[in-house]
This record gives sequence, C-alpha cells and structure tokens, in this order.
Amino acid sequence: MPWGCLSEACCNERKAEVPDGIHIQITKTNPDGQTHFGDETLPFTGGEGPLKVTAPLPATSISFRRTLGDFSFDFHHASRRQLVLVTSGGLTMDYGDGSSAVVPPGGFLVGEDTEGRGHITRALGGTPRLSLFAHLAEKVQTSDWATT
Repeated sequence: MPWGCLSEACCNERKAEVPDGIHIQITKTNPDGQTHFGDETLPFTGGEGPLKVTAPLPATSISFRRTLGDFSFDFHHASRRQLVLVTSGGLTMDYGDGSSAVVPPGGFLVGEDTEGRGHITRALGGTPRLSLFAHLAEKVQTSDWATT
C-alpha cells in the first residue's frame, strides 16, 4: 500500500481525489491577432499513491506581483510566455475574441499571447491579488499538454 494510506479503501479514496493533471487556462493569439483562451491539463507523469508530480517545467526566472482590489488593465498582451499561479485574490480576463474567464485563487494561467490585441485583466470581486509569475523557457511547449 502506498505511503499515507491506512487501508485499501483510504487509498482508493485518495486516488479518486487526485485528478490526472493540473487544469490550466492558456491564452493564445489567433492568426487574426485576437486573443482567445483554452483549457489544458498539465498531466501528472509520476508519483505514488496520493503523491502525483508533473514533468519539470524549465523556467528562466520567477517574480511576484501584487495588485490592488480596484486593479483594471485595459488591452495588453503578455510580456513573455509565463505561467501564473494566483495565490490569493483572483482575476477576470476578457479576450479580444469576446470570451472571458475567471482565474480563482489557486488557479493557473499560461500567458502565450505575446503579440496581437491581447486581453483585459481585472481584480476578481474587488479583492487584492498576489500571484507568482514563472517565465517559461522556450522549450516548454503547452501544445504537448492534453486539451480538456
């Protein structure tokens, strides 16, 4: 029995709690220059029992960003390809194609819309936000992840 499990039933319950990967919203630019988003799953590739891990994602640097609850940033594009982890607060995003999405606390987003019209970002519910930005290395290909 894997570590942390007291019984087979406990193990099966814990396996059911762990999805096949991490849900991530990805922003991309269409050929017409409009940004849209898609839902992808970064798959777990290893681990045992309730512990699951993804393959490493090479990053060139990380930074943290704090925004106030009245934060609103009109159309802009990502300054570079980056994985964003929203640690507190949350954000809403409006895209050039007319769609919108919410990234709640604990949610992930990959910004790949480094050109074109971009997206609008606003604080979710007037709450300040803290996020971690991991600047992705060129060899990270989100197109290899599973579409959900």
